Amino acid sequence: MAPAEPAQGPISQQPVLGEGQNVERNRLRCAAYNCGAACGNVSAGVASFVSRDHYELSSDAGKQASRPPSAVPKTP
Repeated sequence: MAPAEPAQGPISQQPVLGEGQNVERNRLRCAAYNCGAACGNVSAGVASFVSRDHYELSSDAGKQASRPPSAVPKTP
């Protein structure tokens, strides 16, 4: 279900990345990948992936990716 009014503010004014495109700001690089977005900061050793049905977080400190929840609740 879409909101009654479109989102306002700077994030809503950003272009949507097409598959394989990327953007870099403030040492964080994000790329459209596998129907989601992968973002990371190599120098800090952190990364994330988000899509409609799950997310993953990883950190160099733990040397392991987080486990996504088995069921992601959907909210309107």
